[in-house]
Amino acid sequence: MIRIRRYRLFLLVALLAVVTVYHLSRVPGWDGSALEGLIGFKPSTGKTTTSDAQSIPHPPPPDSTPEKETQPAADPVAAVPPAVEPHSATVSQASETSATSSISTSANSAPTITGDELLTKQPSFEEDFGEHGQGRYDVAPRPSDHPRAYWKQQTEHFPVPSESLIPLPTGEPKALPKVQYSFGRESSSKKADRLRRQTAVRESFRHAWNGYKNYSLPHDELKPLSKGVADPFNGWGATMVDSLDSLWIMGLRDEFEEAVQMVGQIDFKTSPRKDIPLFETTIRYLGGLIAAYDLSSAKYPVLLDKAVELADILMGAFDTPNRMPLTYYNWAPSYSSQPHRAGAHTVLAELGSLSVEFTRLAQITREDKYYDAIARITNALEKWQKETTLPGLWPLRVDTSGCRKPEVVRHAADTDEEPPSVVAISKAEEEAKVASDVANTGPGSRSRVRRQDPANPQAEGAPKKELVDELGGKVVPVSNEHWSGDYASVNCEPQGLSTEPHSTTHTYGIGAMADSTYEYLPKEYALLGGLNSQYKTMYLDSMNVVREQLLYRPMTEGDHDIRFVAKQSISPKATMSSKKNVTKYEGTHLGCFAGGMFALGAKLFDLPEDMHLAEKLTESCVWAYGSTAVGIMPEEFELVPCDSVTTCPWNKTRWHEALDPRREERFRAVEAYNLEQQRLSEEFVSNVGDDEDGEEPVDPAEPVSEPFVPKVPLSHEKYVAARISEERLPPGYTNIRARDYRLRPEAIESVFILYRMTGDESWREKGWTMFEAVDQATKTEIANAAIEDVTSQLMKQVDTMESFWLAETLKYYYLLFSEPDLISLDDYVLNTEAHPFKRPK
Repeated sequence: MIRIRRYRLFLLVALLAVVTVYHLSRVPGWDGSALEGLIGFKPSTGKTTTSDAQSIPHPPPPDSTPEKETQPAADPVAAVPPAVEPHSATVSQASETSATSSISTSANSAPTITGDELLTKQPSFEEDFGEHGQGRYDVAPRPSDHPRAYWKQQTEHFPVPSESLIPLPTGEPKALPKVQYSFGRESSSKKADRLRRQTAVRESFRHAWNGYKNYSLPHDELKPLSKGVADPFNGWGATMVDSLDSLWIMGLRDEFEEAVQMVGQIDFKTSPRKDIPLFETTIRYLGGLIAAYDLSSAKYPVLLDKAVELADILMGAFDTPNRMPLTYYNWAPSYSSQPHRAGAHTVLAELGSLSVEFTRLAQITREDKYYDAIARITNALEKWQKETTLPGLWPLRVDTSGCRKPEVVRHAADTDEEPPSVVAISKAEEEAKVASDVANTGPGSRSRVRRQDPANPQAEGAPKKELVDELGGKVVPVSNEHWSGDYASVNCEPQGLSTEPHSTTHTYGIGAMADSTYEYLPKEYALLGGLNSQYKTMYLDSMNVVREQLLYRPMTEGDHDIRFVAKQSISPKATMSSKKNVTKYEGTHLGCFAGGMFALGAKLFDLPEDMHLAEKLTESCVWAYGSTAVGIMPEEFELVPCDSVTTCPWNKTRWHEALDPRREERFRAVEAYNLEQQRLSEEFVSNVGDDEDGEEPVDPAEPVSEPFVPKVPLSHEKYVAARISEERLPPGYTNIRARDYRLRPEAIESVFILYRMTGDESWREKGWTMFEAVDQATKTEIANAAIEDVTSQLMKQVDTMESFWLAETLKYYYLLFSEPDLISLDDYVLNTEAHPFKRPK
């Protein structure tokens, strides 16, 4: 007879293995093929989960507007080939994760799809058209013999009457303070040194441009190691359009004119990608076209023509009940012809970083509709600014749907509060409800659209004749049977911008996912000639909070008086004070734009103390560049904050304490482990020789087990030494969350701005040191590549070169060593992609 007690450890391990495999099988995208045949387990092939709305792609509704000449009768959506390499792309500038746009519904022809049906039908469509809601997403080119969908101008469901359009501010632009330093004459020796460095930057640009031109054009990006191509931004030639003004600025006029000719061949009305990332398209494509048109003094009309063509397509994203845009816009007629809402999980930067581009286009074309689109966003942000859980700032994710759904009772696990006395709905039930809602209005929304009875316009669900928009005028829904404009009929109440539904923690910062929303406040003020004080007020209110709650001084070797910007998470319903407000003392490359922003705000709004902060913020990024083995700062990391901003001597002991914050927990865990193992060992030994179950007696001469040896925890000193060595942590660093360098421009951007505003030559020296390190580490045979780990001297490269390497990074290095009147900051406003727009005189 077998004794169960002797095999309980084996049984416990086996049980844990089964449970682990079961849970892994429920993880979307997990491939358990390695286990198939080994233990008889066959993994699930399902790809969709409702736990995160972003992971639910759109179900394909029937095409309600079939094409006759340019589009075959067959549904073009289903003909799109599978996406390729969906996980190879890096995160875009706006954000590591992006919000999703809404599903459009057609009451005419689209069948009602339940939550269960959504879960079962999604994978096939995802394979056809790729995932949704990513700034960078590369899809396979469409075979030439496959039908192609083309965007068409649609009748708006929620048009703004012409008399209600918010017009561009009128009047004589104000005489704004001078921004750029008044430079004197340059000595011949300094000029020679400057030109030598400028030429080196220019040659680096030519090297990368030629690689792109020879191996990738007209695709979006070059893969600089494999000499392949990538199309993460709809395949319209992102690097080419993004680099137009760089070519002009660097005097490469032949290359510029060749690129302009190719711009005329871009067809923005079709793409292998089902959605248009509004933010990325606006800053790279629209911004690139407008800047090239401005710089070339309107000599090339095709640039404006293509900008207008693209902008008119993008305007469809604003056709929502509250005119908040879909940040991922489904452009095909089968979607764009249907009504939709903005998302409930919108990334702040993707919402608030459209103003400069659409404003400049409105100024050039004198079309108020472009300004109206972004002015309504500004009004909504302004109205909500003082009402957030951190008044003055906006959370990184925003509910822009305009629709407040009834509260759902959540599990107590969502907060640290005691479980409620009422019965909480299960997570599965809530996810099924979300999936059902998504089937009607889209993954970023939480509202269900119900059909109306066209025979009874007064019935519940009938559209109102007009919706009064508190943020700028009337929005009039088209009367049609596909949509109910009555919020009450869709089981929600109107609301302005809000935090994500059911979110218990709201995160605030001015780095990733928020950066250019704040950056654009002073820039839009300057672009409008100071005629709209709204942007000044919003900037001042937000920066007051940043100064008081987010800026911090890190503890560094050498006691550097520098500043970084922290991130703050607020949980209003938390009962433990330690969880109500949690600050993460981080440093990010994306956050390095803050130095330039503070400098511009200091000049425009007469804030001399902010110029000192601007210098300290920029110095922090220069310090971070010099802190690694490669001479380039990591993407994301954490530091030890100082207790005082006035004095902060280096304290190695404190740094080591921060590297081992759970030392006592480590010791207690090992102690508990030893006690349990000792108990099990003694119990096992006590059972040896017991043959009451009929087993053969054990030979006393044969050892039954190894003697138990207690584990010894790593000492604090050894633990810290191991972390520093294995994680390659520079002094002062407590964690490096992302070790790569993605060819980003934000650090040199602030260095350039500080030089142009102060005239301090030391900024040029710092910039040159940065350039030499970057150029050496990233250079490939044909271009430049991202770096996988800047803490490793191996400098392993990654097969990607984003368009901003040519559009921003090298442009800023070049301008740093150019004559000061080339793109003077008193004449131009640079968008977040470094595209210069002319300021009004």
